[in-house]
Amino acid sequence: MVRPENLREFNFEGPVNRRKFLKDYEELVKHIRDDGVEVLFMHELLKDDADALAYMAKRPNMVYMRDLATVLDGGAILWSMALIGRKWDNVVVQKALARLGVPILGEVKAPDLLEGGAFTFLSPRVVAASLCTRATEGAFFYLADLLLGRHLDELVMVPTTRDIFHI
Repeated sequence: MVRPENLREFNFEGPVNRRKFLKDYEELVKHIRDDGVEVLFMHELLKDDADALAYMAKRPNMVYMRDLATVLDGGAILWSMALIGRKWDNVVVQKALARLGVPILGEVKAPDLLEGGAFTFLSPRVVAASLCTRATEGAFFYLADLLLGRHLDELVMVPTTRDIFHI
C-alpha cells in the first residue's frame, strides 16, 4: 500500500517492510494481552461490513487506532485527522464502536483538528492535549465545553513546537 509516490499522504518515510512490521505488531499485541487487556480487531468487529473492510484494506494507518478515537467513562470522542490519508478513518471506527455499544460523546470536526496522539490521560479525570500543527485551539475549546465537569476535571493545553504532535 505504501509506495514512494504516496509516502507523504500516509506520513511514512518509506515503503513498509511487511515481515518486520507484522512481527513487531504481533509482539505488541502479545504484550498487551499479557497485561490482561482484551485486544479487539476492527476486521473482526466489522467482518460483515464489506464497505468497511474494503476501506481498511486501502488504509495502512488503520493500525494506529489511538489517533482515531479515545474512550472515556461515558463514551468515545472521535478525532479529526490532519493527514489526507487519514481523513475518513474515524468513520470506520465509529461503526466499530457502535457494534461494541460504545456511545459517541462528541466528534472534533474539520476545520478543527485534534488527533488522539495529541491527547493523553494524566489521571482518570485529567488529560493533556497538545496544541500543534495537528491540533487546533478550536478543538481544544470544543473538548473543554464537552467534557469538563462531566467526564473530566481538568484539561491541560500543552503548546508544542511545529513538528511535535504526540504527548
